[in-house]
Amino acid sequence: LAVAMSETGKQVLLIDADVRKPSLRTIFEMTDDGHQADLVSYLRRRTPFEAAVRPVAGVRNLSVVPAMTGVSATEVSELMEPERLKNMLREAAERFDCVIVDSPPMGAVGEPLLLASLIKSVMLVVRAGRTGKGLVQRAVDHLGEAQVSPVGVVLIFADVDRRGYYGYGYYYG
Repeated sequence: LAVAMSETGKQVLLIDADVRKPSLRTIFEMTDDGHQADLVSYLRRRTPFEAAVRPVAGVRNLSVVPAMTGVSATEVSELMEPERLKNMLREAAERFDCVIVDSPPMGAVGEPLLLASLIKSVMLVVRAGRTGKGLVQRAVDHLGEAQVSPVGVVLIFADVDRRGYYGYGYYYG
């Protein structure tokens, strides 16, 4: 989604807020290479926000705030301070046309609801064949309890050749 948005010419920032199991550094092949600034160092107040922002090699208009190393469950609640997150999101919105926050899965931990309460729009990402309807419904219910309405759902890893799918990306079943 972030790459597609960046291809429209918009300046896009993708933030890896899954600090327990960060993945964007791997997806975009980022190495530490002495660049110590990341989301965790920003949240720990060790670095300014702009130092944590890294352009993505080979993808124009896309930058990432990676989480370079995972943190323990006990440390996450200390890091995810609402005021610090608000400041980060405000600063990001001032510098970028679009800010996308990749959070941990809904229901597994509390951070997604905290993040959802701080941002303008929430889009659920659902993995075909792995995320059951009940889990999706619980995620929507939890968001509703936090007074957040998802603007849409993205279905990933869908097998369009599987029986039950019919052209144009619609699913019946």
